[in-house]
Amino acid sequence: MKRISTKLVGVASLVAMALTLVTPLIGVAPVANAADDDGVPQHLNIDGKDYQLVFNDEFNGTKLDSSKWELGKDVVDSTYNQNSFYNNITIPNNQQKSTVYLEDGQLHLHSIKNQNKSNKDFYDRVAKVISPFLKSKAAFRYGYLEIGVNFPRTNGVSSFYGLRKAEREGTDDSKGFIFTQAAQYGGEPEITSGVISDYGMRMEITSDDTVRNKDYDSNFFDKILWSKEGIKFSLVRNDEFVESTGSGSAFIPSSANTNFFHNFYTYGDEDIVIDSKWGYNVYDRFYSRARLENPMLPFDTHRNIFLTSGFTPHAIVSDESPDINKISNEDSELVIDYVRFYQTKEQIQGSSSLKVYFRESSLYEDLDPVDVKMGTKLGDLPTPKVLDGYEFRGWFYDSELTHRVSPNDVPSVDIELYALMHRLGKVNIPKPSVVDPCGVNNAYWDLKSIEAPKVYDLDSAYSPEDPRADRIDAYEIKTEGKGVLLVAAQNYVFENGQKEVRIKPPLDSGRLCLEIPKNPKAICRSFWDSKWVFPEDNRYLWTKDDTYHRAFVAANKGYQFANGRDKLTYLMKDWCVKEIPIPKSPSVKDPCGPDNARWDVPKNDSQIVWKQENGHLIATAKEGYLFSNEKEQIDFGVAKDSGKACVKTVALPEVPGVNDPCGAGNASWVLPKDSAQLAWSLVDGRLVVKAKPGFQFAGGKSTHDFGVAKDSGKACPVKVVELKTLPVVKNAGFKDVAPNMQFSGEIAWAKKTRVSTGWADGTFRPLADVQRQAVAAFLYRLSGSPKVKVPAKGPFKDVPANHQFAKALTWAKQTGIMTGWGDGTARGDSTIDRNAMAAFLHRFALKFPKAVAPGLGELDGVVSEKSKLVDTSSDLFEKDIRWMERAKITTGYPAAKGREYRPLGKLHRDAMIAFLYRLQNNQIVTR
Repeated sequence: MKRISTKLVGVASLVAMALTLVTPLIGVAPVANAADDDGVPQHLNIDGKDYQLVFNDEFNGTKLDSSKWELGKDVVDSTYNQNSFYNNITIPNNQQKSTVYLEDGQLHLHSIKNQNKSNKDFYDRVAKVISPFLKSKAAFRYGYLEIGVNFPRTNGVSSFYGLRKAEREGTDDSKGFIFTQAAQYGGEPEITSGVISDYGMRMEITSDDTVRNKDYDSNFFDKILWSKEGIKFSLVRNDEFVESTGSGSAFIPSSANTNFFHNFYTYGDEDIVIDSKWGYNVYDRFYSRARLENPMLPFDTHRNIFLTSGFTPHAIVSDESPDINKISNEDSELVIDYVRFYQTKEQIQGSSSLKVYFRESSLYEDLDPVDVKMGTKLGDLPTPKVLDGYEFRGWFYDSELTHRVSPNDVPSVDIELYALMHRLGKVNIPKPSVVDPCGVNNAYWDLKSIEAPKVYDLDSAYSPEDPRADRIDAYEIKTEGKGVLLVAAQNYVFENGQKEVRIKPPLDSGRLCLEIPKNPKAICRSFWDSKWVFPEDNRYLWTKDDTYHRAFVAANKGYQFANGRDKLTYLMKDWCVKEIPIPKSPSVKDPCGPDNARWDVPKNDSQIVWKQENGHLIATAKEGYLFSNEKEQIDFGVAKDSGKACVKTVALPEVPGVNDPCGAGNASWVLPKDSAQLAWSLVDGRLVVKAKPGFQFAGGKSTHDFGVAKDSGKACPVKVVELKTLPVVKNAGFKDVAPNMQFSGEIAWAKKTRVSTGWADGTFRPLADVQRQAVAAFLYRLSGSPKVKVPAKGPFKDVPANHQFAKALTWAKQTGIMTGWGDGTARGDSTIDRNAMAAFLHRFALKFPKAVAPGLGELDGVVSEKSKLVDTSSDLFEKDIRWMERAKITTGYPAAKGREYRPLGKLHRDAMIAFLYRLQNNQIVTR
């Protein structure tokens, strides 16, 4: 059975406080929520926050859970101070199992004598009795730790457990811890102390009669609440919160350590208060230093839970040290009932990441810490900006620079890295010379001009003055196309501080290659009478030195001779020739016909060679000769052709056809096609035929002019309106229409076609003025008298539905032939003016083309003659009157200056019938 009750008792519940305040942990205990089958709370409510169980070991069974615990190394940094805790501890391997064992649901850490006595002073003062050191494999950042513990009864400093700063595996650097310590002082062998220590700062939590542990069965709960604000610590016995005249609990602000760089000890000293800050007397025992760049240190770091026991049993206050040989096994055991660790949701998430710190150095600019997610590879780390003359060689885990960081490393805790810096030698940047032969894009660097000098190998085991010291090339030369890459040797950089120097491809002059010019000629009549004759070429320039009878040729800009030289020299004595006369132009063979002349090429002789090139005849002086014009060649050109034709007589062609459409002055020649003998052309309308070369007409003529095409003047047919009338009749069918009366034929037509029915008394009244309603009736009947629905109120205000002409006036209004007056009246019984009548007829012709003579409404294509009417230009219905005239419906009245229409005159009924007849019977004819 376990001796420790699982009932939760008073523990820290303080909120974050100012740096100047320290308050005991009193009053408020964590509130337990749901528990598992063993009664272990899965959640705690502390200071109003939910804490979740993330690590638990109840130490059931017979074997330690290797998935949770492992054997650790020294508690404190063993590489810095020989007097630090647990340095050089040795536990024989065959005693490991006997010193750590599980029994009755409890973990026993059994202390034995330290076997390492190499440092006698340290052995005597510190570590005579020890147990193995256990640490949790899991590391945490912030949370609530609760440990059920029974302290050993050994006199002296005898137990040590809590939270240790986690470090990279494989190192001994722990540098900081939060722990509880039992101290049985010689003068007062019953006192147990709790201590918080981190980065060399140790603060006593309990003192003077805090806990009496004469009874081995006394049960304690050690509780540590660890947050960004600081550390809350309490040591509780059974169900009671233990208070004392000292400090039964404490709050340590998170920034408390940033101003302390020393090892603080409290042995035998009283608490002191300086400037309202809780502090202690300082012994200058310096073994580690806080990082000032992180104000959260020493708390903002991952930590493992650690358990260990066994310190030297000696008196601290008095000289009454117990005999080590009289300490029983039971008295030297630390017994742990359980270990539980809780975290908030935010703390769990915070534990999933870690920080990478970069050690400060005067050789490079400082780097800010980097956040790395737990379980991920480090990847690419930043490269520091180094001082001139140094080279960064990589990051290392240790200050001795033996364990290099790899991008594939997966850290599990915060780490601090050290940079490997190397001092570099410097070499000068060489200046290469360029080789640029003639041609395009063929310049290159002369690598011999930049051969690397030998320099001292900075890794050599010998001094630079020692002849045995190694010498290496200052740099490596690599070609990159036409450019050059210089790579400085190991431990060297160029004068500009760079490891590599790229030399761009050289500029190419692009000079074209020239063949060596032909040898110059020299006419050497005598020593004093001589002359150079130079070949002509604008790619180079000839000069001479008459004093020494020398000649020079220099390539012009952009050129170079094929032998790589820019200038050549010639001596006259080597190139003397004999002067010969220019030959006469040879004869030409030129038969009749074009382009058939040929040179009669002379035969070669001892001085001249004749040849033809592209029709040209060229005379070339043989070697040793030169023409008197100082030329080597004479070009007589192409043989001149007289162009004398071989002529054939051809017959004069017949007169070609003429294109003569109707109309005057528009006849034109039909131009014949050219033939092998004749060429036709038009010159200012005249047709001309020419005999081609080699041909002629009879009489020796080569040209004949047929003149201008003859025009017949034939008129073009036109469309005109032909006026249709009816002859007078003896009986028009009406009483008052006299025989042979004017328009009697048209009146008879009106009665027959029922365009007009006359009056009820059998009269027509031909000379009566026509009323507006009568015109509407005439046109309505002429259109075929279609069906019309008369409005109930009549078509116009003054035309009721029962009006005699209601249908005709309704039809006239609906078709737009009659629009009425502005007041809505038709005024049908008023007489119509001639101009209004013209408008009615024109509208009718356009709206009812089938009721009038074909084409008469639009008069398409009908010749538009100049109007003979002299009184219509300002009339409202001028357009309609002009249509009446063109349609030959009216001819007007004779007048002094032409003819008059009399637009405002009245219209008799006989004339109206004549107009209607013409509207329906006039014809458009072509003449």
